[in-house]
Amino acid sequence: MTALQNKWSKKATELYAGKTIKAIEYDADGSPMIIFTDESYLIAMQDDEGNGPGALYTSIENFSIIPTVEG
Repeated sequence: MTALQNKWSKKATELYAGKTIKAIEYDADGSPMIIFTDESYLIAMQDDEGNGPGALYTSIENFSIIPTVEG
């Protein structure tokens, strides 16, 4: 892991470790959202500028992708 990757990994871990998932829903653009019980959330995006939705890859057999879904 590079120093920059390590920096972002550490920060994200500090912010999200221990949170409990409340739901997985879709935002207005069709991107999957992970919503936590404290109402914070994560949204999959195509890139850093948010130019489009992004799918979520999972490590669960027979459920490897949470796809984008247009509304």
